[in-house]
Amino acid sequence: MALFKNIACVIFDLDGTLFDAPYNWAEIKRALGVPDGEVILDYLKSLEQEERKKRFAILERFEKLATESGSLKEGAKELVDFLRSKNIKTALVTNNSAFNTRYILEKYGLRFDFVLTRDSGLYKPGKEVIEFVLGKLHASKESALLIGDSDYDVKTARLSGIPLIIVGDKELDGEFVRVKHLGEIKNLIE
Repeated sequence: MALFKNIACVIFDLDGTLFDAPYNWAEIKRALGVPDGEVILDYLKSLEQEERKKRFAILERFEKLATESGSLKEGAKELVDFLRSKNIKTALVTNNSAFNTRYILEKYGLRFDFVLTRDSGLYKPGKEVIEFVLGKLHASKESALLIGDSDYDVKTARLSGIPLIIVGDKELDGEFVRVKHLGEIKNLIE
């Protein structure tokens, strides 16, 4: 029995959800000088232009290395292809760069109806990201579902008022359905 009915649009997170990359966020934050409790992108955005540019270059080097040594999660392509075959619109929303996102999508042959990276100026957590994607796909939040793996995804789903599936076993607080593997999701969507 499907848990999620009348779903017309599924929005995926990338890193940790569909793709595993060896990020050491504590090391990255230290290298960037991000104060404890601050979101990396918010902190970088607050810097003067020259300093922001330098630190984004550092972030991008870390991300590129992690992306190149990462791998697609088992069942990721099959799930996206399955949803598309059922005429369910698919979107990818990631705080990663357009460069890394394009690399992953091309390497693994992933196709989405819409892709939004941080280079757009919108990033998680926040409801603006979801509202923008839903507008682009002409979908309502009542027919949408978010699939993610992190606290940012929990916050984004809560702020947006859309249901959430969390993939994996990270300790998170909030309302969501948890699955261990992407392959379990097909049976939850009608």
